[in-house]
Amino acid sequence: MDYKPGKDIAIVEQSLKRTGTLGTCVTLAHAITIIKQAIPQDTPNEHFVVLGIDEKYNINFINTIATGNGTRVKIDIKDVFTTALLGGAAGIILGHNHPDGSTDPSEDDMDMTIRLWKGCQILGIDVVDHIIVGKEDMFSFLQQGWMKELRDEARKAEFPEIFTGNVAVKLAANIEKLLFGCELTKN
Repeated sequence: MDYKPGKDIAIVEQSLKRTGTLGTCVTLAHAITIIKQAIPQDTPNEHFVVLGIDEKYNINFINTIATGNGTRVKIDIKDVFTTALLGGAAGIILGHNHPDGSTDPSEDDMDMTIRLWKGCQILGIDVVDHIIVGKEDMFSFLQQGWMKELRDEARKAEFPEIFTGNVAVKLAANIEKLLFGCELTKN
């Protein structure tokens, strides 16, 4: 299965290719610019995007994972994992907007970042940052030192229930399908 960007992101990726930015080293300022470009301006809805990078912090892809309403976006973490795996990411930078203009992270923003970080650790993918874009400003978990705090908190917390029991088995089967194109034979 080949990685295919979301239709709404294809224009941003074309721009990145045209300007020679795709495949170049990303900085925080650069990541913010790319994430802002990927989220429609003046949208009344929240959008959640993932910027994929390689081991040398070169940009591999950007993709929209979900679009929500004016106050929330529901993210299926399997979509984040699938995008990261198919895009060949060594690391990801998460990004979403708050249509009300605020850049203050909510409890849900922090919880989702922890859950994604834990899941990505299993897959060998680093969650480098989570950027929240407002109307005039932005918030970077990394820049504010929150990524270190969230990582420390994630290491202390119990393994999330999303990876226990049948869900863990289903996740493993889905990863096998992604990596090998079929389920591996079970003994």
